[in-house]
Amino acid sequence: MSVPESGSRFRFCMGRGWGKVVSEVCFEGEGRMRIVLSGIVCCEDVIQYEEGEGGISYSLPASLKNLLSSLRTSLEEARYDPSSDECIVSVKPPFIPRITMRHTRLPEQ
Repeated sequence: MSVPESGSRFRFCMGRGWGKVVSEVCFEGEGRMRIVLSGIVCCEDVIQYEEGEGGISYSLPASLKNLLSSLRTSLEEARYDPSSDECIVSVKPPFIPRITMRHTRLPEQ
């Protein structure tokens, strides 16, 4: 399985001297995943994805692309690791090495 079951929610929190970021990912089913960012960067968007033989392919909405561009940051990787049950997102901001965010599963509501 390259994506978790519908209704699965994952969260990552990071706090540094420059502020705090909380990222939450929810798999809504039927090729939809919601991402919510809060803290020093705020946004809420739905990402469309498709499962294929090589994993998942996704298309970022223009609003999320614009946010990343305004921060001079690029998305390098987004995947689900079934062995650790984590969603992994890697971004490359300017001037520092890439940041890998390992989102852990939240309990069911």
